[in-house]
Amino acid sequence: MTNSYYKFILAAPLIAALGLGSFAALAEPNAVDLPQRIQACVPAEQVARVQAVATAQKSGISYYLMNAYQRNDPVPTDLLVSVNRQAQCSLLLYNPMGDVIPLSRFVPQDVARQLVKVRFNLAIEKAGGKEKFQQQLLNSANQTDSYWAPEEVWAMNQLGIQLPEGIEIVSPDSIKVSPEEVE
Repeated sequence: MTNSYYKFILAAPLIAALGLGSFAALAEPNAVDLPQRIQACVPAEQVARVQAVATAQKSGISYYLMNAYQRNDPVPTDLLVSVNRQAQCSLLLYNPMGDVIPLSRFVPQDVARQLVKVRFNLAIEKAGGKEKFQQQLLNSANQTDSYWAPEEVWAMNQLGIQLPEGIEIVSPDSIKVSPEEVE
């Protein structure tokens, strides 16, 4: 995993550590249609390709959670884009360092919950079912710090997945900086 400005690891890197790594493999390439207009929001100089993970709508705004693949890097990072009624896109989150930041920091909590629940459903399918996913999750919890966003905890509870002991919930407003980054 790359160096990080943030000290915490949340569910997406944890899923990667579980061997579920590439979320692109979790969904069919056209499982969520990506409108052409979002291309303007993709940082093309850094991102070689994107893969749709989930979409949600609220108050006339469409939200797209994608995996962004940097050139020569098989591990995706989050890319979150919104498109308003006027078809204008906004880049809400691009996380090339692999830091996991609660999506609810950028979108309403109910939207973040919906997006994350779809992501975990795909991860469960990729793992071969709830039991296998649960076992992989518990096995990996001993190997990494376990920080989770509120929407991730909610999604896991909704899906009937038991969270590992000792997790910490990070609020959307929290920013944990590593000691090396503090001046």
